[in-house]
Amino acid sequence: MEINEIINSFCNNIRVLRKREGLSKKKMAKIMGIGIKSLSLIEDNILPRRLRCGVLIKIHNYFGILPSEIVSADFQISKKASPRV
Repeated sequence: MEINEIINSFCNNIRVLRKREGLSKKKMAKIMGIGIKSLSLIEDNILPRRLRCGVLIKIHNYFGILPSEIVSADFQISKKASPRV
């Protein structure tokens, strides 16, 4: 998988995850530890320049989704993830 495919998969999967969980952009951005503007860029398939890999860890900690899953083109959530707050 090429880097552009990984980035596109990540961006799409974040959008799908947020919508399936019924989260506002504000709540999802807070979970990820980023600003709403950065989340909007991600959902528009633009990776913010200073996005850190810690975002993947925060997604894992909250939703229990592995970093390798959130960047996968085969990412699927059959039901709502169980937040680990």
